[in-house]
Amino acid sequence: SNTVQSYLTLVETLVIYALNIKGQGTSQVLKSFADCASESNLRLEIHVTKTGIRLSEIESNDNIALIRYSENLFVRLFYQVFFGLFYYRSNILVFGDLPILFKKHHLFCQNKLIFDNRYSNFKIRLFRRLFRFGLRWTSQVLVQTKHMKLDFQKLYDKPVKIVRHP
Repeated sequence: SNTVQSYLTLVETLVIYALNIKGQGTSQVLKSFADCASESNLRLEIHVTKTGIRLSEIESNDNIALIRYSENLFVRLFYQVFFGLFYYRSNILVFGDLPILFKKHHLFCQNKLIFDNRYSNFKIRLFRRLFRFGLRWTSQVLVQTKHMKLDFQKLYDKPVKIVRHP
């Protein structure tokens, strides 16, 4: 398995799209990315909603930019579809389980329900269809555990890598 640090050595600039994320766990993972970026020459742009993630521990500096968006559903849907067009030449890492459209990117999945067929309510089925549709623009999927990797590989034919954060 790999760490956040080894993943970040692959790029010079990384744009992180995390508009669909809420929760403490993601804040900790983003902090790991920011800490690693601060220790290297990596330029990091983190895109979040104004209320979605607590980023008080992450400070903007010459290498790290925090860009906050409205919590408005229309804004989130607009960027879910068109975000890749605005950052056409950048390396994009999407946090959350919905890929962005029209631009190759890496997808960091944190919700194992998307890969587990034991859960099958309407919301999960819809989510899986949107996920499957968006995978065509995903060049690599990143997960946190071996179990998630195995579940993903049973359903999809895409490269998947385990990335653990400290």
